[in-house]
Amino acid sequence: MVYITAFYTVDAAPKTGLQPTITLYDLSDNSSTTTTLSEVGGGWYKYNLTFSDYTKEYAFTIDGGTSLSESDRYKVGTTDNYVDLIRALGLTQENFYIDTCNYDAGGNLIACRIRTYSDAASVGTASNVIATYNVTAGYSGQEMTAYKSVRA
Repeated sequence: MVYITAFYTVDAAPKTGLQPTITLYDLSDNSSTTTTLSEVGGGWYKYNLTFSDYTKEYAFTIDGGTSLSESDRYKVGTTDNYVDLIRALGLTQENFYIDTCNYDAGGNLIACRIRTYSDAASVGTASNVIATYNVTAGYSGQEMTAYKSVRA
């Protein structure tokens, strides 16, 4: 679960009772959607970001509302670091699945597919795949001489 958060103050005091909106921009097709953040308390607000496609990146603008000064009203950001982090976690074998394995006559693994997932419940399914990698390996006898993993 990923939360986008915003903190608002007025005259250096946390501002409660706002109804900030967030506009999410899908950077792959320039579409957008707008919704309201939930108040956490003490000037904090949150939006639960649920990705439908973990390979996409998003930009966002949070508008705290007209009761705030122009300099305090807007917050901006992107999800690019989140996508990279999720991909890296998958490559450390968190929510990681290997299938479509091929072996040579000596029993050496020469090719397979690795898929990484956003959650443990989806591992091994076609749902919530973050990234897919095609892996190949070369051998001289029983000794591996090459290994390649390419994002599909």
